[in-house]
Amino acid sequence: MLRIQSQMMKSVPWKKVKRSFISCLIASFIIYIVYQVSSYSLRHQGKKSYTRRFPKIHFSTKSTKRILMWTPFFHVSPDDLARQQKDCLDKCDKKCEVHANKSDVETSDAVLFHLTDLWLDKWKFGTKNLYPLPAKRSPEQVWILMNMEPTTFLFGDMKVLNNIFNWTYWYRRDATVYLSYGGYSDLSYKERMYNANWTLKPRNFYQEKSKSATIGLISDCTDSAQRYRFVDTLKKYMQVDMFGACYGIKCGANSNDPHSCDETVKQYQFYLALENSRCRDYVTEKYWYTLQRHQIPIVNWKQVSPHVVVPNSYINIYDFESPEAAAQYIAKVRDNETLYNSYFDWMSQYSLQEVCSMCRLCQALHDNKMQAQVYSDLKGWVEDDTCPTAGYLSTFKRNFLFWTYHFLGL
Repeated sequence: MLRIQSQMMKSVPWKKVKRSFISCLIASFIIYIVYQVSSYSLRHQGKKSYTRRFPKIHFSTKSTKRILMWTPFFHVSPDDLARQQKDCLDKCDKKCEVHANKSDVETSDAVLFHLTDLWLDKWKFGTKNLYPLPAKRSPEQVWILMNMEPTTFLFGDMKVLNNIFNWTYWYRRDATVYLSYGGYSDLSYKERMYNANWTLKPRNFYQEKSKSATIGLISDCTDSAQRYRFVDTLKKYMQVDMFGACYGIKCGANSNDPHSCDETVKQYQFYLALENSRCRDYVTEKYWYTLQRHQIPIVNWKQVSPHVVVPNSYINIYDFESPEAAAQYIAKVRDNETLYNSYFDWMSQYSLQEVCSMCRLCQALHDNKMQAQVYSDLKGWVEDDTCPTAGYLSTFKRNFLFWTYHFLGL
């Protein structure tokens, strides 16, 4: 009797603590939701123009345009970045020269800035501390802001960049110049005819895979896309082998080399090419590498413009009514040889290609129809997306959802 009473006395405080913890979490989440709804409505009160145009200003008509790399690109110096563009531009139909000589800024037709490296205080939310900008600029010179990171990772105060940059060089299709992680093109008539003959002996991708399962590599655990939820759902219907920091299993000898794990990965039927952020048109190398390995990518795209990805080459979990329905369909594809192989029919019409986005930029600089402009509301344009912006509240939300899922199963 005394033992039972003692156990009851011990359990009561824990129940109170747990109830208090849950109440605090719910209250915090409600405050966050109210803030998000109000800020979203303010940002989306009708479509607006984010640029101001200058019809009387025209670009130079030089036969060769000079592009100055002003900032590093993560750990790549401006000099190395300029050298890396040479092979790409040598094949371009327009002539451009890329350099990193800042003393030639006044004779350059364009100056390229990498957004993440514009901020001197890395990962300080709302920082206004900028990398030094050129002291002089001519009206016909184009200042270009380059970015490949999702909005979730853009930590600086974008408002201080209003009325500075003329073009955006971005992963979004509505950017001034589209910057993609990969690409594809239509096959020529001759190539299609060859493939038509080749299909007399069709390749069986289903039989080439030794593992009727899914593999994934995830190192960003508390991501805004909540990939962990779908991983757990899929595990109920099929074998899922997860690698990366979030699952404590290393794959490949070099974590900095995206191909070091290829020999292991390519044995699997499916690859979880889930993005850590569900931003508009945000399709990274995860998807393109999966196609190169002749696997079916499982993706989580909320909004991707037409022609960004290869038609009928992937399974998008948002094409289904629920995560369970998506997982059930993937299991169905796993067990159906004909259905599995149908996801490679695109190879008879399209081919993957190495993308030269710098050539797109060069072509735009030579395009006389491009009108002079400045992003008067760059902050508004950046936030006009399908994913959250970086900040203390969005970070709180990610952690809140992660821990309530793992601690409470919510």
